[in-house]
Amino acid sequence: MSQQKQEQDLDASILNYAVRLGTTARKENVEKSQMEQLISSLEAYQHERLCLPIVAMFARRQTARGVIGRETSRLVAEAMMHLYRMGQDKARARVLLGLAKWVYEAGETLPRERMPV
Repeated sequence: MSQQKQEQDLDASILNYAVRLGTTARKENVEKSQMEQLISSLEAYQHERLCLPIVAMFARRQTARGVIGRETSRLVAEAMMHLYRMGQDKARARVLLGLAKWVYEAGETLPRERMPV
């Protein structure tokens, strides 16, 4: 597979995860501050790649605490581990979580039953 095709596939998967994550978080009534905490958790561990599983663990912890829905944390973990397996780093994860937050914020004006996921 060509490098350009791999980049396009990666970009498509980032957009896909961002939409699914943002809409799922909205449906599960996740607080906006928790979306911001996910982004902040990327900076909790300085390693450029190992921070991705840290974010996955953080999301699961937040579910155990009752502040992030089960499906939202599952998607965060899945997305972070997908990026990790693809050899990606903090920069790509930041893009994915930032886009998910935008989707989440855009959903503020939609009734939950009209969310696309």
